[in-house]
Amino acid sequence: MIIFLIEIIFWYLLLWLASRRGFEGLLAFVIVASITATIEAGQNIILLGYHLNGGCIPFATLFLATDIASELQGKRESRSLVNYSGVAILLFPIVIALFGIYEGVRPAWYDTLGGTIRISVASVITYLLCGYVDIMIYHSIGRISKFKWLRNNIATITSQFINAAMFITLAFGWNSELVVFNAIVSTILALLDTPMIYIITGKDKLL
Repeated sequence: MIIFLIEIIFWYLLLWLASRRGFEGLLAFVIVASITATIEAGQNIILLGYHLNGGCIPFATLFLATDIASELQGKRESRSLVNYSGVAILLFPIVIALFGIYEGVRPAWYDTLGGTIRISVASVITYLLCGYVDIMIYHSIGRISKFKWLRNNIATITSQFINAAMFITLAFGWNSELVVFNAIVSTILALLDTPMIYIITGKDKLL
């Protein structure tokens, strides 16, 4: 639990630092977070006695980064973040696969990262869909409500739930326990990131 909390703090702090550099900082963040989430997604961790996907925290911060971009730069730039991170997730297994072409010269780390190809495909499909859903919901709610916490939570919780169910099914096959617990943790993370969006973007507004 302590390690889990430390990782949450680490990613929120990293996102805060990246956001201070504007769109370029957010872009660098989503690329790093998306690749990290893909690598960690191949690991299951035990939290409170239940299995949890290892990449759930960096994946959660991707949706927060998208909401921040929506708030500060607008819909077009937030879509760009989703597109760029999707390309990063897709290119990562291709680069890894190139190291495995010749068996005799494969680096030692290939056996560890080589298994991320299926996970990467599941990640890019799921994240592109959920990223666009997040942006659509965020801006749709923004037209009828000025409250940032409302659009942030509804958009993030909805996209996180879809992400948990879809990603786990595509990457590992349907597992109801894993899907439900990941969805619960993702919902908690979505609620926890509410103070972050106010810290980074300030008072309620929507471009």
